[in-house]
Amino acid sequence: MADAFTSALVNQFVSGALLKIDENLELVQNVKKDVKRLKKSLKYIQDLLVDAGTRQLDSQWLKQWLSDLEDISSDMDDVLDEWNSAIIKSEIEKYDQEAKGGGEDRDENSDVLAKQVCFPVPSSWFCFKQVIQVIRHCDFAKRIRKLNKELDSIKNDGHDHGIVMGAISQQQYIPSSIVKSRITTISMIEETEIHGRDDDKEILVSKLLCDITRKGTKGIDIIPIVGMGGLGKTTLAQLVYNDDRVKAHFDKRIWVCVSEPFDQKRVAKAIVDGLGGNAQNYDELESLVQCISNSVKGMKFLLVLDDVWTEEKQKWEQLKQPLMQGGVGSRIIVTTRKEEVTRMMRAIARMITLKKLSDEQCWLIIRQLVFVEGEENEVNLLEEIGRKIASKCKGLPLVAKVLGGLMYYRKSESQWNDILQNKLWDSKVVEEEIFAPLLLSYYDLSPLEKCCYLYCSLFPKDYKFERDTLIDMWMSQGYIGDSRTGQECFESLVMRSFFDDYIQEFNAYGAFDPRHYYLMHDIVHDFTQFLAKNKIFVVECDDIREKMKSLEHKVSHLNVLNVKSNSSDKVLTLKDIERDIQRKLRTLLISTDEIEVALDYDFILSNLKGLRVLCLPALGIANLPHSITTLIHLRYLDLSNNSNLRKLPDSLCDLCNLQTLKIANCYNLQRLPEGIGKIVKLRCLYNYGCSELKGLPKGFGKLTSLQKLEMIPIPKRNKEAYFPFGDLKNLGFYDHFQGFLRIKRCVNLAYVGEAEKISLGKMKELEELSLNFRIFDGSSVEEEAKPQNEDMILEALKPHPNINVLTISQYHGAKFPSWMTSLIKLKCLTLVGFDNCETLPPLGKLPCLESLQLSIMTCVKKVGVEFWGLNHEEEKGDSFPKLKNLWFNYFSKWTKWEGSEAAAAARSSSSSKVMPCLRSLRITYCRNLEALPDFLRMTPLEDLRIGDSAILEQSCLKDWLHIPNIEINYSLVQKEGTWIQKEKDQNMPKLDEQSSNIEIEGVSSPQISREL
Repeated sequence: MADAFTSALVNQFVSGALLKIDENLELVQNVKKDVKRLKKSLKYIQDLLVDAGTRQLDSQWLKQWLSDLEDISSDMDDVLDEWNSAIIKSEIEKYDQEAKGGGEDRDENSDVLAKQVCFPVPSSWFCFKQVIQVIRHCDFAKRIRKLNKELDSIKNDGHDHGIVMGAISQQQYIPSSIVKSRITTISMIEETEIHGRDDDKEILVSKLLCDITRKGTKGIDIIPIVGMGGLGKTTLAQLVYNDDRVKAHFDKRIWVCVSEPFDQKRVAKAIVDGLGGNAQNYDELESLVQCISNSVKGMKFLLVLDDVWTEEKQKWEQLKQPLMQGGVGSRIIVTTRKEEVTRMMRAIARMITLKKLSDEQCWLIIRQLVFVEGEENEVNLLEEIGRKIASKCKGLPLVAKVLGGLMYYRKSESQWNDILQNKLWDSKVVEEEIFAPLLLSYYDLSPLEKCCYLYCSLFPKDYKFERDTLIDMWMSQGYIGDSRTGQECFESLVMRSFFDDYIQEFNAYGAFDPRHYYLMHDIVHDFTQFLAKNKIFVVECDDIREKMKSLEHKVSHLNVLNVKSNSSDKVLTLKDIERDIQRKLRTLLISTDEIEVALDYDFILSNLKGLRVLCLPALGIANLPHSITTLIHLRYLDLSNNSNLRKLPDSLCDLCNLQTLKIANCYNLQRLPEGIGKIVKLRCLYNYGCSELKGLPKGFGKLTSLQKLEMIPIPKRNKEAYFPFGDLKNLGFYDHFQGFLRIKRCVNLAYVGEAEKISLGKMKELEELSLNFRIFDGSSVEEEAKPQNEDMILEALKPHPNINVLTISQYHGAKFPSWMTSLIKLKCLTLVGFDNCETLPPLGKLPCLESLQLSIMTCVKKVGVEFWGLNHEEEKGDSFPKLKNLWFNYFSKWTKWEGSEAAAAARSSSSSKVMPCLRSLRITYCRNLEALPDFLRMTPLEDLRIGDSAILEQSCLKDWLHIPNIEINYSLVQKEGTWIQKEKDQNMPKLDEQSSNIEIEGVSSPQISREL
């Protein structure tokens, strides 16, 4: 009876559903045609909106009309995205059903219906699934028809006012001759020399080198540099900060970007880090202040506080007091746009006010950026017009630099005249005069580049941009379709001086950091926010509720910074955002320094369904709600640094549009969901630092779009339950894999064949590789492993010779791989924990090696000629021809460093040299090493650091004082060639004991933290 009753209900339900389908059958059958029309209209609207952004629109009605058009384009994009998502999910269901045997006994009628509605579904159980899908399909059709009608209405409204889509008859800012000549190839421009600041530099240097201070300042003078934005305050401070005289004069130099708002705790942390401490060990301002006070006591330091805005005396005094403990002659440089700041600091008497550059100096900047050697004829032809353009710079070097970037590829007289005569120079559309030349360069960008550039206003001032992260976000918003286009776009923005190159060669642990960072000038940042106002909003405050209520209804991207836990309920909620904004929000970034902040997930997942980018790093997330699946449009999800996160919900796999998943440093994450293969568009999985992951799930083999994978953990046992590495070839991995890859627990590779299946040699675009053989977690497999097995495994893990950075750690084999010297493009090599190797490989043969770190090699007794890769039979050539930085660490049995043979081999040919570019040598915990080799005297060595190596310390103090900078046991004894007479450790920062043990690549090394 129960079955009959159920059957009756089903029949009744199906009958009713079929009636509904019959009523809308024509609508359903024509939906494909409507979708095509909608896509075409959306592309047309987007082009029109971008075009409108390059024109001066004086009509308020026209601006409102375009705003309405923008709103409907957003709705159209959402509907089409849902349509595509539904098709993808249906295909996945079909694939899974057929894989389980559900593809048999197919219903022919249901196949026909599926084709009619262009919506593939498994037809074998039509009664429920097919009917529900068709009804849902009908809903799409209605929404699409509704949007097409709204679009027709807007078109007609525009037509009544004389507007034809795609042709707005207003004056363009940029003449067509410039637009047509847009460059498609990108070329980096060398950094311009500094012009017109020689006198200012000498004045500032003299103030720094004078140890006479004003009365009542306790040996500390504050020197403000004041001037309007873009005048070069930061540049002047950098010039002086890096001057050799200044370097030699001060015991310690610290640079801190302050900006607005003035966060005492953040600034104090930056000062502690700059002094060599570890600010992460201090939670309260009071403890930070005490650390600063103890660290600077008696030390002559230089502190630069760049871009200060605050006039609040109390905040400044709290930060100033611990700095007053510094030694006589200490100085603080403050850069600011506001003279009121210098008055508050009582430093008006020592203020340096920057003047504008002359037109001649601006022309010199432009000339150097635009012309290269050998173009004298072009200079003579264009100089007259160029000088007139230089006069438009108003004496601001930043403007000269931006205009130089614009003029670089436009070297005809007519093109330069177009720039000179552009109406924008006299336009009142901009709030600040300095924005006019920036607009000239901005309007010369392609529509794609404009969208990408404006998105950068989502980040705060002084933010360190990583190119690849930004490109991932651009792709998530649909601005670009692939990473190569993103790279070209980014290089174009750099070329035009929208970004400044910022290279950080060494990380906080003293190791080479291959990552490249970029900064945006404050004025450029202000300009991006001016352009993107009402669309992109950045808020930094303790309680954001009032801010949320004041958001403009057009806001699409929101960044909530520095959320505090001192709000009334300690729960961050965004429920005060207007409903219209909730529906349109495409990006949400939330950051905090305090893990006590709780997040209102229910609100986000229930109301912000249009999100493309969601970033929730370091929020103490322990469980991600299953309702994450409601964010169907999501492309970019950042959960990194949530160390409490132990698992990801299976529902995450329903996010079929997800392209980027960041779970880096989620240390306790145990396993990825088995259904991860359903995220068919996943391009990037950032899982570095997920140390508890034992392997990758089997579903990984379906991720055919994957281009970046930070880590592959090798499972120890039950390997059949994890993804087999031989299937990597099926992913198309080798054709488009990019960036960084770490293979963890290589010792668990059962045999050489398993290592060969990874086929690292086929990854042509892999830039950085890390091979970690073991992590000391008590597992017995590491004790059972035989050195000869590890030899063969490492040999089989041969990477492509194009690799730039290589790290190998915790390798217990006795031999180095034969392929190591074939890495002809390798720039950075780190070898850690090779405790069975007695000799070093011939690394001197590597032609591009710039940084070499060798650590924890307990069996090496001597470093001989084999290390240099030179002998009498070989052809002429340098050994380590480009090596700049060399670090030997923890060679407990090392006694002799033989260099005479290598030097002799080099001297045998006048064209051969050993380490001709070496600048920095660091030797730590090599307690038995007796002396340095003589060949080092022929290198341009500038920095020598010896630590915890007692025998070597004595010989260095006797025989190597010709080296300008010498550090013994973490104290400078010679600086810039000047001997320093001081009591031991008197002026070194007092680092707390909590930071005395740092783990690098799975090795606990107490000396490393002391070194830092």
